[in-house]
Amino acid sequence: MTRARILPNRIFPGQLRPGGTERARAANPGGRPTAPADARPRPGPDLGRASETEDTESVYEDRTLTCRDCGEAFIFSAGEQRFFAEKSLTNEPQRCLDCRTTAKQARTGGGPRQYHAAVCGACGNQAMVPFAPRSDRPVYCSTCFDKVRAGLISPPPALA
Repeated sequence: MTRARILPNRIFPGQLRPGGTERARAANPGGRPTAPADARPRPGPDLGRASETEDTESVYEDRTLTCRDCGEAFIFSAGEQRFFAEKSLTNEPQRCLDCRTTAKQARTGGGPRQYHAAVCGACGNQAMVPFAPRSDRPVYCSTCFDKVRAGLISPPPALA
């Protein structure tokens, strides 16, 4: 004969819970949670309502705006408007796509990276690096850098 284990932290349907559950059961004899009286039913397939994307799709229509930089007209599409709304962006775009790209490149420095020649601190070969090398820290070529990172070779002591 096997004995059933008693799990002290689990409460199964039909058990009394501490803290006045008798009153809650008397008020709700079915045992299922009930929604507050002022709660609205959620739209879903069982209610026969359109999905949220269909409702919001009709709200947004393509609009023609004027670029503040070049003065050309551009289209603020319904998809872009939906994206702006999802990201909680309240202002409309002020620039067309080309002027937006140009302004972004001007802000970030744009253009190709500038590379500098350096001598590898491990093997002595020339390396091209995307930063200006300093004399107080060693610079490695890509092969030696991978070896230093993997711990296969130890970096020389830093100059003081």
